Amino acid sequence: MSKTQHIISSSLDTTSVSIQKSISSYREYISTENTIAEYDAIVELYEKLWKDYQLERLSECRTEAFFVREKKTGLIKVLSKSCHVKFCPYCTKSRNSLIRENTAAWLKTCAHPKFITLTLRHSGVGLQEQLDDLYFSFRE
Repeated sequence: MSKTQHIISSSLDTTSVSIQKSISSYREYISTENTIAEYDAIVELYEKLWKDYQLERLSECRTEAFFVREKKTGLIKVLSKSCHVKFCPYCTKSRNSLIRENTAAWLKTCAHPKFITLTLRHSGVGLQEQLDDLYFSFRE
């Protein structure tokens, strides 16, 4: 019966044989094929509509990132410059992530969470009045 010996190196020295692509902006770092295609389509649309202000904001969106430390907790976050243009894929991705995190945190506080989807038909009545009617209809 032979024993197999395993030699485990405690050295942290490693050799890297791959060359990483250099990243010129934070936007390039967070980009995917989908966000690039969406971004190009939005730029094309705003160019046709002559929306110069939105185009300028879009071109600067998520190009810079910086670290921010929260004073009370010491938590460090990465923040970036955003444009808040309605159809910007980078801002949409960030907004969706925030909604997902907040919803998950809220769900953890609920004993038996349930969701309900309500669809309203279009009418001439204002949104606030429609919402008031919904709340009234579901009162116990």
